[in-house]
Amino acid sequence: MPGEWLLPGLMLLPVLLAGACLVLRSPRAVALACAASTPAAALPAAAAALLALRQGPLSSGAGWFRLDALSSLHMLVMAGVFTVAGLCGFAYFRAEIAGGHFTLKLARRYGSLWFGSFAAMLLVLISNNLGLLWVGIEASTLLTAFLICIHAAPAALEAMWNTC
Repeated sequence: MPGEWLLPGLMLLPVLLAGACLVLRSPRAVALACAASTPAAALPAAAAALLALRQGPLSSGAGWFRLDALSSLHMLVMAGVFTVAGLCGFAYFRAEIAGGHFTLKLARRYGSLWFGSFAAMLLVLISNNLGLLWVGIEASTLLTAFLICIHAAPAALEAMWNTC
């Protein structure tokens, strides 16, 4: 069936983008890739959500993945928030890149955590199995906590602990 990989396939692009961020050669390239690629990763998720809203629930993976109307609404909101935040990320890091504070190691960590958290949150929204749902929730919590703490400042550490 052609649509069998539609739902799990939504996570493929963010996972590939997370890996791509690990091999980029400059902090500016990573920040630019995050800003340019986040809308590209959010577009298939938004399209699947709109499809589920129009045609009814989507299911795949022998029923392990499901996208219904409620999950679709959450997916549209998440895709919108990630898109706006991804586009703003480049402007946020521009001064740090210019000042040399946003190192290549830090940028690679940011990019991989950014797209990893997007993939984990997608998993949460399409899971129709409690085990997969639990894995997605734990992964999104851990990845987001480390994403919050990208700068190891006391306020960031406190914010990270408050998310767990």
